[in-house]
Amino acid sequence: MPLPIIRLAAALTVTCLFASASSATIIDLDGTTGDPISIFLDMGAYHVTPVGMADGGAYNAYDASNDHPGNWVHAYTIFSEELESSLFWDGTVHPSDLEALAHAVPAQFTITFNQEVAFFISDTSYGDNDGGVSLRLQSVPEPSTLLLLGLGLVGLRICAAQGHYPAGGK
Repeated sequence: MPLPIIRLAAALTVTCLFASASSATIIDLDGTTGDPISIFLDMGAYHVTPVGMADGGAYNAYDASNDHPGNWVHAYTIFSEELESSLFWDGTVHPSDLEALAHAVPAQFTITFNQEVAFFISDTSYGDNDGGVSLRLQSVPEPSTLLLLGLGLVGLRICAAQGHYPAGGK
């Protein structure tokens, strides 16, 4: 196989790697205000992963009543024009913010058209809260992107097996 084709296969693989590495956004929800954070998202599938301060978030969890310490929860709601308002919570009050984070519930959703998606803490009284919730929002790569990545890797392996592109980069 000629060298230009090997270079093309390598370029395709690198391009697919960058295309499939979906960007992540950290969403910090302040438990003392209840202000929603709305993000305009392209249609597609998304994963929401609870994160804490150790992973780049501003919060681990929120104390639902700072008048009575030890009422830590990690709960959040997602809403859009297409999605029903959905609460993600393990249903338990925890003695510490780290324990609430350890039991936090991830979410995933799919939207079929570009739209605003709102993330917020749903509470009856925000003035007695302390802390907040941090989430990592990440789009899920389309299957076609992963297919192209796989084909690029197979092409490189075939080239290496035929001796046109040394395995291990030597």
